[in-house]
Amino acid sequence: ISFSGLSDHKVQIRTHPGEGPFEGENCNKSLSDLSELKEHIRTHTGERPFVSEHCNKSFSLANVLKEHIRTHTGERPFVCEHCSKSFSRGKFLKEHKRTHTGDRPFVCDYCSKTFARASHLKAHIRTHSGDRPFVCEYCNKSFIEVRVLKAHLRTHR
Repeated sequence: ISFSGLSDHKVQIRTHPGEGPFEGENCNKSLSDLSELKEHIRTHTGERPFVSEHCNKSFSLANVLKEHIRTHTGERPFVCEHCSKSFSRGKFLKEHKRTHTGDRPFVCDYCSKTFARASHLKAHIRTHSGDRPFVCEYCNKSFIEVRVLKAHLRTHR
């Protein structure tokens, strides 16, 4: 099966157990159904067909547009059963619940320190790797976290 108009991506039917039946030709990512493959192909083509009527920002996935619209409407349908705090995305509620459970599933391979959020682990790993990707445009000082760069930028005002 070939997708016309979606670059030169092709679907290959997979028959081995444990593998998704659909595979992208360019990256060999294995997916379980045709709709997932079509969504994945957009990561290669850059197609963003879902547009916010509030701000014209576009998205490659309909569910991401739905989440974005909540930033305009203020809808927060995900509610913590422990403290009633509400969130616009299920992912944010899942992260929040860890404050109640103490769960810290993200572990540093260098020092075994644990984190409740993957983003916190990612920033922590930079303390080991020396990676400082956030650079001040005024003095070239670099930082491991964008929030620290933003605080630093205030010193130049």
